[in-house]
Amino acid sequence: MQRVQDIAVGRFAIEGIMFGYAEAIDYGDMETVGMLFAKGSILMPDGGSLEGTEAVCGHYSDIIRFYDADENEVPYVRGETTPRTKHVITNIACSFNNAVDQADVRSYFTVYQNLNGQNTLIAGGRYVDVFKLDLQGWFIRTREIYLDNPGDISRHLKTDFQS
Repeated sequence: MQRVQDIAVGRFAIEGIMFGYAEAIDYGDMETVGMLFAKGSILMPDGGSLEGTEAVCGHYSDIIRFYDADENEVPYVRGETTPRTKHVITNIACSFNNAVDQADVRSYFTVYQNLNGQNTLIAGGRYVDVFKLDLQGWFIRTREIYLDNPGDISRHLKTDFQS
């Protein structure tokens, strides 16, 4: 019974982290996105990785296009600019190890962007994550991002995303 309770608590914490990631991107808070990877990394399509808070925050701040309240593209300023997106995370599937201190997590994401009165679907894909549990709680150890259904992301990212 304890394992079932540990899995339920773990899944709840993991979902909170995943939803917090999406919310931080959408609110234009790359520092929070970076903090979610303080003990982790994003594995890049070219085989490299972004390790830790500063690398993730810096990368996201550099590649995402940010807008002010009048929809003008502007440099990133925490709390003042956003990418005008909504990241929706679904189909979360968690597989925990026996000790319930690691989980392999797969999920789907869909990204909408609202510019010029148009709410446009711009991307769909999946995250393949490994979460770990330590004395401070659950955290993302690694994340792989696969852009399976790319739309027009030219007003969201400054670079082509290869998955």
